[in-house]
Amino acid sequence: MSKLPLTIVTAVLNEDKILPSFLSHITKIADEVIVVLDYRCRDKSEKIARCFKCKILKDSGESKGVVFNNKNWGIKEAKNEWVMLIDADERLDSALQKEVRRIVLGKKKNPANIYQTAFINYEFGKFFKKSDQINKSFVRLFKKGYFYYQTAESAEGFAIQQSGLNKHGLFGSIALKIPKVRSWYINHFSGVVNLRGKLIHFSHPSFFDFLRKIDLYSTREAKIRFDRRQDRS
Repeated sequence: MSKLPLTIVTAVLNEDKILPSFLSHITKIADEVIVVLDYRCRDKSEKIARCFKCKILKDSGESKGVVFNNKNWGIKEAKNEWVMLIDADERLDSALQKEVRRIVLGKKKNPANIYQTAFINYEFGKFFKKSDQINKSFVRLFKKGYFYYQTAESAEGFAIQQSGLNKHGLFGSIALKIPKVRSWYINHFSGVVNLRGKLIHFSHPSFFDFLRKIDLYSTREAKIRFDRRQDRS
């Protein structure tokens, strides 16, 4: 099956253990893969990305350790009209691959500019098909120029998407803050469409992976909060 005229962007921090299988998966799908290396990378991630002939962007500290800043950089550098964001611990299931192909090749009826998808989590050696993330969709596929992350106020969660989705001023900003209203607003006013299929999220294959990720996220959030306080002083 031919590669799609699609740019896949991933931002990594010391992911050399899972990067080979991830890049083997996505380089078969897209004709451009952009790997944005966090400035704290000390492993073989760059070498692995070069072996797969990816486009490499090296963060020099401008991201301040916030992965979404690096993802925004990758989005800006994409050569294709369609961009997809995928993390190294994620894989597209077969239904999602088919859906993405239809959209990028222009075979989807009533196409949109922004698409979102939910996840099936793999935790501690088991798939959790009833986890809350299967009902929480996040933007992952879009036409270049139609979406970017907000990072000034949050390091994680839905808030990072609000600037990219809010097209209706005060009404939109309020609607996006109310969980029960959010999905209705996104589908009816922001023009974001749910993708068929799911991303398989190998979030915590082991307890060690869980501890490592919690440590990384808590440190990142603490830095953002510290910088925010410094800016206000």
